[in-house]
Amino acid sequence: MKMTLKNRRFRLPKLRLPTVHAPRVHINVAVPKVVTKVIRVVTWAPLLVLRALRQLCYGIAATPAAIGRSPLRLYRKAAVWRDWTLAR
Repeated sequence: MKMTLKNRRFRLPKLRLPTVHAPRVHINVAVPKVVTKVIRVVTWAPLLVLRALRQLCYGIAATPAAIGRSPLRLYRKAAVWRDWTLAR
């Protein structure tokens, strides 16, 4: 087969980046329990808000699909009821 531009495949070599490991540092500082609780509450509240916003966005995105599928679900439920009624 003759090499032309149409059948020649150009591939870039995959580059491997070096991995960098951060040194582990252990800091032993006596922190009162009240301070740790305050830090937990301060970091927990934004996570709660972000989770709620995420669920809201997913709900908004899923709404058109639910509206589109609702006639199918209604038909399937009606067909099950119809078949059950006619079988009696």
